[in-house]
Amino acid sequence: MGSLAVVGPVFLEVFVPDVRHSPGEERYVARIPVALGGALNPASVAAALGMDVRLLHPAGDGLLDAAIRAAVRRLGIVSATWPSRDDPFVSLVFSDPSDRGFVSHGDMGCFGRCPPIPAADWVYVGGISEAYALAERVAGARAAGARVATTGCWSPDDLARLRFETAPRWDLLVLNRREAGIAMGDREAGIAMGDRVAGIAMGDRKAGIAM
Repeated sequence: MGSLAVVGPVFLEVFVPDVRHSPGEERYVARIPVALGGALNPASVAAALGMDVRLLHPAGDGLLDAAIRAAVRRLGIVSATWPSRDDPFVSLVFSDPSDRGFVSHGDMGCFGRCPPIPAADWVYVGGISEAYALAERVAGARAAGARVATTGCWSPDDLARLRFETAPRWDLLVLNRREAGIAMGDREAGIAMGDRVAGIAMGDRKAGIAM
């Protein structure tokens, strides 16, 4: 199957129930699901498939960081961290029948402290904003022979940068239709952009990456 290095933040995801907030009141609902997402998702899937996977993510010494360490141990994933503030990345997840939206907060300044990416056949960086923030490390991994994949993850400013790329930074870029529209103005132009940016996979919603 080859080896995979997954690089990026692990998020605490809090799934916000669809209830109206009333100031001054506390309302109980049947359940408020929480999960660990971000870079832990592809790392756990790869581990379940029997791949040789390494997870590299920022971490501090907070309650969330302790939960991430416990989850990584339970899943048997080999991991390494770089310094960040405590509990560095949190998302509120809002859902409707067709899709999900996120309100997120993160220690974006921590990416400059990322160490070199472990040697692997493939490197997966969880979103294009992170791939740009880790550009030097990603370039080093490609120079060492790894192929690199990333996704749009709805970062309009970074998606718009794609139209000015003159040489591929990644080997596979996964965009949905809306992200491709932001990148180049329409889906067909986004496809034409592929030779300059990376191999591109697109769909109405986010597609998976086959390693």
